[in-house]
Amino acid sequence: MASHLNSARAMLSAKNLPAARRMVREALDKNTNDLAAWNLQIEIEMEDKAYKEAIRLSRQVLAHHPSNADLREKEFFAVVRGGKKRDARKLAARFKEDFPHATGRIRGMDLTLDSLSENTNRVRDVLEEFSGYITDARDKKNIGTGYHNINDPIRAQPMLLEAHEELPNDPELNTVLATNSFQLMKPATTRRHARLALREDPANRRMRYIIPASYLIYFPPFFIMGLVFCCFFSVQALFGKYAAYACIGLYVFFGSVLINLPMRVFQTLTQIPVVSWSKILMILWIVTYVLMSFPQYFDMLFGRKKTVKLKRF
Repeated sequence: MASHLNSARAMLSAKNLPAARRMVREALDKNTNDLAAWNLQIEIEMEDKAYKEAIRLSRQVLAHHPSNADLREKEFFAVVRGGKKRDARKLAARFKEDFPHATGRIRGMDLTLDSLSENTNRVRDVLEEFSGYITDARDKKNIGTGYHNINDPIRAQPMLLEAHEELPNDPELNTVLATNSFQLMKPATTRRHARLALREDPANRRMRYIIPASYLIYFPPFFIMGLVFCCFFSVQALFGKYAAYACIGLYVFFGSVLINLPMRVFQTLTQIPVVSWSKILMILWIVTYVLMSFPQYFDMLFGRKKTVKLKRF
């Protein structure tokens, strides 16, 4: 039975969800009370973004095992990813009452809820508290990813790079590093980590697109626009969204000159009429930047809608 679950985890890591489901189902057919198998089944549904099914499964099992902290935690994150913020807060409050000594899990839930509320100041305070004493590479990865998720790429980068020294083949870490490097206008670093991510996870379509998109960084107008976005994110993370909006206001007032000037120089040198296409190019650049920087928008447009089912595996 353990071999079934180990094989199922391997299939889950390889994104072969139909095979993982089949193996878990076989384990549950032999023992319907196998909590490890039920936990893995919920993880598979979460990976497939079938959050309603993950919620249903977690609650079905919790009806028989209400004191299982792992299942309660999975229910919380399934509800969060399903977009039910109010329910998530109720679940977190009940978890604190039932498991007051599970401080690590409680902090993780609080951090998630603060992120949902866009309370970046609170999230940043927690990240700074954790980052002061962590030494484990996976903790560095999580802290760096946390900074990246609150749109603070400057603070995220050194933590992610330190984690990468010990986890060079971690596909999730390389994906975050490629994205963060793109936001920092580092094209070579973007491509290096995108290729590493694709080596371990060839199905990562955004990483395939971010490689050619990174060459736009060499074009001065795109580079300047990217720096403006990076400045916006950093100011937002440090001083709040209103200060960031003030920076964008200054950019709208004065920044067009920064982009139009290199475009005119490029047009003069190449005789390519880019200035007349400047508005269309600007829209295309912004769309490209957003799709490469924010996975949720990329998945909304280009994510796979159906899971491939294999007849024999």
